Amino acid sequence: MTLTTNGKNYIGKHFGNSSRCYVLSGLNWTTLGTDDIPTDETGGTAQIVGRLVLQQVNKSVTISGTTYIYEDLRAANYTLTPADAQDVFFTDAQWITQNDGSIDGEPQYCAPTTGDVSLESNPPGARIFIDNIDTGLYTPNTITGLTDEIHTYNLVLTGHLDNTGNFTIIAGQTIVIPTITLVVTICSWITGLPGIENINPVNIGVLTDANLGIGNIGFTPTIPQVFGTIYYYIGFTNSGNVNTGCSF
Repeated sequence: MTLTTNGKNYIGKHFGNSSRCYVLSGLNWTTLGTDDIPTDETGGTAQIVGRLVLQQVNKSVTISGTTYIYEDLRAANYTLTPADAQDVFFTDAQWITQNDGSIDGEPQYCAPTTGDVSLESNPPGARIFIDNIDTGLYTPNTITGLTDEIHTYNLVLTGHLDNTGNFTIIAGQTIVIPTITLVVTICSWITGLPGIENINPVNIGVLTDANLGIGNIGFTPTIPQVFGTIYYYIGFTNSGNVNTGCSF
């Protein structure tokens, strides 16, 4: 038997029932033979796989409007990466018949319907939102039980800009997103001085250089933010807040 876990799950998802389980019967599909004659059929998961494996006789199988060829099945049958995809044989279809729950006491293989995502940020401690819903968790963490589709994450950490992105869940797998660097805001930079009362010409010079791309303070300040810092220095706090967007 050459089916990998990914291959088994692909078969359950595309050639199983609505619960992604292998079945003996109840499925409908159209097989296109090498003679280009379509044949409507009904049966189970193993039969569909068998049709695809017999490339010499069949070109494709169409289920619910989606057409599959043998190469689709083979490409999904990998262990670590698609580059190590393995052939699928008729003996694999036979294994499916032994795992479709058609006989009392026989196991029924069901592909998972959810996957996980691992999120890590620098600095850590960012609150994690998935699809605009607060998970109540903080980075680094793993969010489990996500449906296999495209999702959105949003990381929120005080003193830093929110970071938003998309990821695609693969059922039965954990998607690891590379460490996300959160950008410091002007407000947290000033707080770290600490506070507007500690702003001096040297600080303003550092901020100005960062605006010009000279030096790295974790973010690129805008010209209004530079001027806002100058306002803080000369004692015009309200004008400083207007320009920086802070609330000192």
